[in-house]
Amino acid sequence: MLALSASDLISDPTASTSSRNHTCTAIHHRIKAIASLNTAISSGVNSFEEGNAMLATCFILLFQSTLISDGLVEYMTFIRGTIAIATCMGSQQIKFIFHELWGKQGVNSMDLALQQSPLINGELAKSACRSIESLLPLCKAQGELDMYGALLITARSLITSSKDVKFPLTSRANNLAYLSLRSIYNIFSFTMSHEDFRDLTRISNDAGNAILAHLVALQLIMTPITRVERLQRDTRHVVRDKFNDGKTVKWLRHLHANVPNHMNKYYGWTRYVEDEVINGKYFGDKWE
Repeated sequence: MLALSASDLISDPTASTSSRNHTCTAIHHRIKAIASLNTAISSGVNSFEEGNAMLATCFILLFQSTLISDGLVEYMTFIRGTIAIATCMGSQQIKFIFHELWGKQGVNSMDLALQQSPLINGELAKSACRSIESLLPLCKAQGELDMYGALLITARSLITSSKDVKFPLTSRANNLAYLSLRSIYNIFSFTMSHEDFRDLTRISNDAGNAILAHLVALQLIMTPITRVERLQRDTRHVVRDKFNDGKTVKWLRHLHANVPNHMNKYYGWTRYVEDEVINGKYFGDKWE
């Protein structure tokens, strides 16, 4: 209930004092919800009702993270939380009401729609590859190397599904790109150890911050593909803000605001993506 109370998290500098106060109250409820969730998780999952309440809270906090400028790490953390809770419930053979979110049912239902989704601009995909490749010398820890490899595979899959490719396209090229992006989520949410995740997302980790910025930028340029996932759901109540599908650009703005001088050369492409989204070059189903 505390998590649901944290519903007014979109902060508008031009909004009234009352509206800004609502945002502060929402953040306060969110903090209390996180503390309550941590307490509940530490006690273990003991019933169908408890487990599903924890999962629902995780999902609420997860989606709220997309409304917060510095919410990327929390977003990733709550994805890890949903996996951990679901795994615990599964080991105890406790059923969960969100069962369709796991497995391949979702991907299978989107198969045709992904094949029909718009192709990514080839030069944009190639520039993504070049920028990600430049990160390799920075990556030392296993978590960094794993994320680097998955990002590069995903970016290269976009070239395969690019509208600029000279050879005939396979009808499943966008499916491959989408599955490659999902593999990135699988790495940080499931296969990555707690220690590696903590180090990757540490605020002082220059390599980790660059990797996260490229993850956000890559997702933004893939929106013509990934928006298919949302269109499979009932979207009557979707809240649309200034940046529409590109609302997580605020994560890039936050990451870019804290880049040390010696790291600026690694952020040229991600800054370009941020500018393109903010300046309205992105229109929901294509890049101009």
